[in-house]
Amino acid sequence: MIKIEQYSLSYRPDEDSGMVHLALANGEGANLPISSPSEAQFLLYLLKNDDDVFFDPKHRLISTGIEGMGEE
Repeated sequence: MIKIEQYSLSYRPDEDSGMVHLALANGEGANLPISSPSEAQFLLYLLKNDDDVFFDPKHRLISTGIEGMGEE
């Protein structure tokens, strides 16, 4: 798992598709396709509101860090 340092999001409503562009702590980047507005909204919320978000390039998985119970 590699920490996500920066991100950008692009979306084409006319094609109902988009992309999340990730800048990772190891200096590499990754692109993840988005297939719906709700998926774009969820990813944007996760990336904006969590302090520690990680990317697993092998499984193409985005994951948050461990949070304490009851934290907002």
